[in-house]
Amino acid sequence: KIVHLVRDPRDSCFASFKQLFADAYLHSYDQEEMARHHCRYRRLMDAWRERFPGRFLDISYEETVADLEPHARRLIDYLELPWEDRCLRFHEQREAVSTASAVQVREPVHTRSVGRWKRYEKQLEPMLAVLRDSGLI
Repeated sequence: KIVHLVRDPRDSCFASFKQLFADAYLHSYDQEEMARHHCRYRRLMDAWRERFPGRFLDISYEETVADLEPHARRLIDYLELPWEDRCLRFHEQREAVSTASAVQVREPVHTRSVGRWKRYEKQLEPMLAVLRDSGLI
């Protein structure tokens, strides 16, 4: 089973572009390359979905952060796991997290990151042009 969280490509690319990854993910430091990388990722996911029909669960990031519980329940059901209410309280977990989202996982779900790219639309034009040309937006 494959769980695929789908996010608006503009927000997804912008989130990576503004994150300092040190020596990793060099594509994320160039807007056009970041957008091309995202296009390759989407084509790869489409190919996997075609190759493994019925094995994918696509979950919308925007819909999930707007209303967590039904989407969390859908995920848990897809994975054939028992529901636990603490799934909705993931932010209370105290174990170490070593990803770029280490701070975010300590907060309840929010919608602050949805549409964040819009504040920088003019500055993000090189990235947006690639996404437009690819048909992703």
